[in-house]
Amino acid sequence: MSVVVYDTEIIKAIPLKPGDMLNKCFAANVKQEGKWYIASCLPLDVHSQGHDEGEALRNLAEAIKLFVESCYERGTLDQVLKDCGFTP
Repeated sequence: MSVVVYDTEIIKAIPLKPGDMLNKCFAANVKQEGKWYIASCLPLDVHSQGHDEGEALRNLAEAIKLFVESCYERGTLDQVLKDCGFTP
């Protein structure tokens, strides 16, 4: 089992609403477990999987985007990011 750390540039900007954008880069750990690759964004506690590293990272990017959008819609994004150690 290997662990590789990636800087997931694909999640650099997440549109939240017109004129409002989240610009953050999130680190992702990718490890292989059997036939699956598991991608994790540990600071946000968001995880996904895929048949290869690329698919796992694409799926993680989508999961992070949905997580951030959900937090934003509920009005909790600032607090969630603060709790995860991100600063403005």
